[in-house]
Amino acid sequence: CLTWREMTLSACVIGCGSLGLYFGHRLSTSGAHVTLVKRAPISNAHGAAAIKLSARRQIIQLRGKTPQSTLTKTEVTVTDGLAGLSNCAEPIELPFGIILVTVKHKDTEEVGKQIYNGFNSGFFSPSTIVVSLQNGMGNVEILREQLQGESHLMPVFQGLTYTGVSRPEEYMAQINGLGKTFVGIPNPQENHEMLLTKDVSGILEELASRLDVTFTDGIDSMMWTKLLVNTIINPITSLLDLPNGSVATEKRFQGILSSACKEFEKVARKEKVDLQLGDETAAEFVIRVATNTNSNISSMLNDVREGNQTEIEALNGYIIRRARHHGIDVPIQTSLYNLIKAMEGTL
Repeated sequence: CLTWREMTLSACVIGCGSLGLYFGHRLSTSGAHVTLVKRAPISNAHGAAAIKLSARRQIIQLRGKTPQSTLTKTEVTVTDGLAGLSNCAEPIELPFGIILVTVKHKDTEEVGKQIYNGFNSGFFSPSTIVVSLQNGMGNVEILREQLQGESHLMPVFQGLTYTGVSRPEEYMAQINGLGKTFVGIPNPQENHEMLLTKDVSGILEELASRLDVTFTDGIDSMMWTKLLVNTIINPITSLLDLPNGSVATEKRFQGILSSACKEFEKVARKEKVDLQLGDETAAEFVIRVATNTNSNISSMLNDVREGNQTEIEALNGYIIRRARHHGIDVPIQTSLYNLIKAMEGTL
């Protein structure tokens, strides 16, 4: 019997945006069999025949931090939704050993349903692991709910990356800043049973070796610390169409930043979360991140510029819901949330 290190890992990356392309490229160039899952096309409203979903081979590209950086290419399978795997001209290594979910928060519920149906179709096995590398909070819970009780067979892990990536072309990812990637068990005291059958342990080791992933017991604290930054930098820069550094350099934002941080910390304390701020205050931490990512454009601002729905629900919306649960008033966080919702026309 082959061990996972002796086998070729078969990976399913759901989401063909910048992060999906980046991690798909990394896995493919490490020797894994990679399938990228795009959103399935929607047939028109006039009763046209159903669109035939398919899978095909596709070259994807990854470029370093500057336009002059080396461009590397690799070939993967791309499918229109998981159903497209049924019409693939090339053989695919099934079942998949790992699923990386990189879609927007609003698509998480539908992806969870697809994964559950894929499990019943034989695309995934009881030892397939799911890793959410999505922005914001609540995605792991949604995926588990949609798996309808099968999460003990398909464990869902929380991932977090500090690598910044954009997508200048449909099948090209551009690295804007390299950072570490972490994976862990949310609420480890409650979910320790997710670890560690022999197969699951082997796949996690394979993932770590191919993507330089660090496993951590503190993923919840890390997610909340990143959430602190995203609930402030993202909406402020999106409302005024500014790069991240403006949050640190423009004095007009300091009052809003300070108040929003204090509100966030009140909620975090009630949630019994220790933010990873070192010796800094929350406001100092956010300012340092904004300074270090001075020229970056937040993912929310990218969504606003492209006319897409933002992930405000998984960011400020999440804090507002947790604050309401604890009876805490968060007027600044609520104002930022309402302004972004009004901007995208979903208030």
